[in-house]
Amino acid sequence: MDKAYPTHAVFFQAPIGYTEELPTTGAVNLPYYRNLDSLLTTCGYFIEYGSEPDRPGFINTMNIPEKYRYRLMEMTIPSERLTTFLRPPGKDDDGYSDPRTFDENNNYYTGMVKTDRSSDNSWTRPLWMKEGFYRDAIGSSGGKYRFRYAHVRAENVIALVILPKLPQKDRVNPDDLELAPGYEFDSWRILAGKTESLQDPDTKKNISLDNTARDNLLPPIVQVTMVAVDEKAMARFGPDGSKIPSSWTDGLFTKAKKVSDYTDDIQTLEQRLLNDTTKPNYRIFTADIVLRGSKWSRDPKP
Repeated sequence: MDKAYPTHAVFFQAPIGYTEELPTTGAVNLPYYRNLDSLLTTCGYFIEYGSEPDRPGFINTMNIPEKYRYRLMEMTIPSERLTTFLRPPGKDDDGYSDPRTFDENNNYYTGMVKTDRSSDNSWTRPLWMKEGFYRDAIGSSGGKYRFRYAHVRAENVIALVILPKLPQKDRVNPDDLELAPGYEFDSWRILAGKTESLQDPDTKKNISLDNTARDNLLPPIVQVTMVAVDEKAMARFGPDGSKIPSSWTDGLFTKAKKVSDYTDDIQTLEQRLLNDTTKPNYRIFTADIVLRGSKWSRDPKP
């Protein structure tokens, strides 16, 4: 799992109006709701290693080797299938114990995915992922799957690092990344064990920062880092899918309590790339994305 989907992922809703439903009558093959260009749509970005997900079937009959690569994937779920706010009937008068809907009570499509993109039922996920992570079998023999609503944005992107953070002026200490010390931020559920204790530089007293409850809150800033290598370096590994160069990002980008945690991991990754026998050319792209709709509170309550 970690080898096929290294580093981080980000999922969110945006009013981009992507739809798929086609008219049932007439010859015009255009989405039925195409004029509703502000409908809410679920989007996501993640890194995936594997064969070409959009490889045409007829290519498989031509003895052309599959090209295994790291790819930046973009997931766009049609607005007609947005289930974020879907509330199925409750089991009793009180309904579900958690009003935010899980899908563990429905055998249709539970779990995350394995390296071949088949289902892994060891993790319970929110209901919207049932649609978002829908997989289609590749070929008639089965054994391989592709995400129905994901497509390739770029090849040879080996790392995607998502760091939610506060502006420096709003932190207890400028060097402390108190908002997401484990790179984890979820406006949908509680992240257990993420409460931090930091010392106020003025009063010298410890301040307890509750990072466990982020219900319906957006982070003020999301720092996005992508690391890309050149095609020549990846081609040296050959088409064999067993030769995954996963050691580049192993053990990195799991802790971000301080700014130095992030910079140290970036330096470690660079050193691994420099020491690699393939000598890949690489580029690191970093940008801060300000979420202007964020109404932030330091100590939100569940």
